Amino acid sequence: FILVDRYLSWFLPTEGSVPPPLSSSPGGTSPSPPPRTPAMPFASYGLHHTSLLKRHISHQTSVNADPASHEIWRSETLLQVFVEMWLHHYSLEMYQKMQSPHAKESFTPTEEHVLVVRLLLKHLHAFANSLKPEQASPSAHSHATSPLEEFKRAAVPRFVQQKLYLFLQHCFGHWPLDASFRAVLEMWLSYLQPWRYAPDKQAPGSDSQPRAPFVQENLLMYTKLFVGFLNRALRTDLVSPKHALMVFRVAKVFAQPNLAEMIQK
Repeated sequence: FILVDRYLSWFLPTEGSVPPPLSSSPGGTSPSPPPRTPAMPFASYGLHHTSLLKRHISHQTSVNADPASHEIWRSETLLQVFVEMWLHHYSLEMYQKMQSPHAKESFTPTEEHVLVVRLLLKHLHAFANSLKPEQASPSAHSHATSPLEEFKRAAVPRFVQQKLYLFLQHCFGHWPLDASFRAVLEMWLSYLQPWRYAPDKQAPGSDSQPRAPFVQENLLMYTKLFVGFLNRALRTDLVSPKHALMVFRVAKVFAQPNLAEMIQK
């Protein structure tokens, strides 16, 4: 977990505008390789997209290229590697096969697997929330968006969102009805509350306008998975303090000011 956290902090920085370059030796640095051109573009919700970096560079000349373009490819690659390692079993095709009553899921996530995915989600929220607010002046819009800024906006919806939903849905339906489900629950609740990882850590009620798009884009996370949790809770022994605490945790999150209104809209 410490190693993963260090990789995330280095390649997905929440401070600064460019990931730090890699050093080849104490006496100097090695030049960054040219931006990658993936053989297969990234996929999101069944649609193929080109690399953010590749698309950004195609609109710039070599003279005006952003310095971040020489380093941001590392950030994209790291995130893709982590997603492929921890969430690749939950592609749309795999999920459709899992719906068959005769299907046997050979891959069962462990509690450690869930914890490391939660670590990734928390850092991605902090990474996205480190995006500087756009200025209203016309001059601010005259400049092209840097690849890192665009990556911060697209990292969660483009690389993680769909597979995470299927991963959570699988866990909700197949995880044992015991206290170990707390790890899955906290991973889900962490994803539902990106405002917890903003620099100001405001509740959704204090400034609901910027939060509404995230809720709308992840509506199934708030609705269908909530119903899935209720179905699990009804099958557990709520006299147990550990099970009762999980119900309390979910109720506390969904009772936050304006969150219910945003979900209904």
